[in-house]
Amino acid sequence: MRSVGKKGQEIFGMSFGMIFSIIITIFIIAVAFFAIRHFLGINECAQIGLFYEDLQNEVNRAWSSGTYVQRYYGQSLPGSIKAVCFGKLEGEIDITYSEFYDEFQTIYSSQDANIFFYPTERCSDLSSNTLKHAIAPTFFCREIKNGKFASDITIQFDDLEDDLVKIIS
Repeated sequence: MRSVGKKGQEIFGMSFGMIFSIIITIFIIAVAFFAIRHFLGINECAQIGLFYEDLQNEVNRAWSSGTYVQRYYGQSLPGSIKAVCFGKLEGEIDITYSEFYDEFQTIYSSQDANIFFYPTERCSDLSSNTLKHAIAPTFFCREIKNGKFASDITIQFDDLEDDLVKIIS
């Protein structure tokens, strides 16, 4: 007479130890994929943070000089970022960017931010920020291609005329 356990082993042809090993292997692979994906997300957030810090340093350099006009091409950004927008959410806008403006106004209307990253789902803590000592006279955006601005922006300051550094389209 056969026992029930032997019959189960004959059907699958594997021992409990082998089945348990396969389950553990699948679990380890799933955890590894999750960890890799998580660290890639952290890398994207770090790139956004470095971009913002580099731009803030450039604004600070302009603000501390007498006269400054410089084209800015920016640090690299993650491929998930499609656009970077500048300006306040209650002023003039370039009609070309009204779609971005409307979305940002819905999400960030209570904030005093002047730089926004689109799409907003990535790194939600960094998707809007405030550049100190800077103003964009109109709301505008720059498309990001291959991690860089598709076209540059101009950073301008004249201490005789301006109180804040202008970021111009």
